Amino acid sequence: MENRASRRRYGEHPLSLAELGEYLYRAARVRTLLDARPEQGRPYAVTGRPYPSAGSAHELELYLAVHRCEGLDRGLYHYDPLGHALTALPGGPGTVDGLLHESAAATGGAPPPDVHLTVVSRVKRLSWKYAAHAYALTLKNSGVLLQTLYLVGTAMGLSVCALGGGDSDTPVHAFGLDPYDEIPVGAFLIGSAPTAP
Repeated sequence: MENRASRRRYGEHPLSLAELGEYLYRAARVRTLLDARPEQGRPYAVTGRPYPSAGSAHELELYLAVHRCEGLDRGLYHYDPLGHALTALPGGPGTVDGLLHESAAATGGAPPPDVHLTVVSRVKRLSWKYAAHAYALTLKNSGVLLQTLYLVGTAMGLSVCALGGGDSDTPVHAFGLDPYDEIPVGAFLIGSAPTAP
């Protein structure tokens, strides 16, 4: 935690697919899955992941715009935390460029990251149980996930940075999200670290 910092400069060599896979595995995979048990007062399935979530509902999804990653094509992806896999999504180079443009604007013109990660809330996973508190809880959960992404990135020696701004319509259109079901609640930049002088 003492070494955690926002780093907006990236290495000459891109992030590798193995590094990206390890990063997602360490930060966001499903570690345990428990089926619904209505007779015990839990009418929904819950998962355990490296970061906590209200009611273990884990409503947050990760969408990636990959700019450069050795072993992975440039494009858009969704992370499946249960299968620990990336699913390619439709969208051309211009779609990736739009998200990279957003990150440059939010970071004061920093160079493009290797990966632009969008955190999306499927808030209905919370709202059926927490009603009016669901949106507040999803923002808290987002903060916890962003800190986890920072700490894992720091431990792996990567350049990572959360974004504090942007237009939520950009990822909605880029990833083909339903804005009533999937709400962008955060963005995070990941890349290889520059070589120390």
